[in-house]
Amino acid sequence: MITVGLTGSLGAGKSTVAALFKKLGAEVLDADLLVHALLRRDPGVIRRVRKAFGPGIFSAGRIDRAKLAAEVFGQPRQLKKLTDIVHPAVVRDIRRRIGTIGRRRRKAVVIVDAALLVESGLHRHLDYCAVIKLSARAQRARIKQKGVLSWEEARRRISSQLSTKEKLNHADIVIDNNGSLATTKKQVGTIWRRLRAKI
Repeated sequence: MITVGLTGSLGAGKSTVAALFKKLGAEVLDADLLVHALLRRDPGVIRRVRKAFGPGIFSAGRIDRAKLAAEVFGQPRQLKKLTDIVHPAVVRDIRRRIGTIGRRRRKAVVIVDAALLVESGLHRHLDYCAVIKLSARAQRARIKQKGVLSWEEARRRISSQLSTKEKLNHADIVIDNNGSLATTKKQVGTIWRRLRAKI
């Protein structure tokens, strides 16, 4: 089995690249979805978040992620309080899931899609770190095109992460996503063949 952490800045195309790997046969773990599940279902995480941020970030008895995001993004001390709670929990969860996959598929390629791969220290538990590279201009255009976040919200999130340049310092694999989808797909195919050859 081979494990690969996939990261990049907001809007870089992690979900697209992860989906391309999945189509080729990779097992994909989405760290963002796993964090959402922990914030919904893990009693220990929920209790610690309530203690750290108070009942105001809850709606109908559940953590309201929009309220939590407003509380932490752009505020380094608040963000650190959250990551100190969430990062160890999600790293444990991902390592457990990788173990389960390994027992089921000895020759699996596991892609861990994680925006905060390096920040959480998760990259140290994986075989390879893959970083998606995208120009600032293309990043802004893609974020605006998606329309999920305002540019100001996106900017606050981007500023809370390591820069792409810093992430590239940890990269074993670099995927340039500045071109067409076909170009990215070709890069993913080449990387896939190289990974499979190592198993």
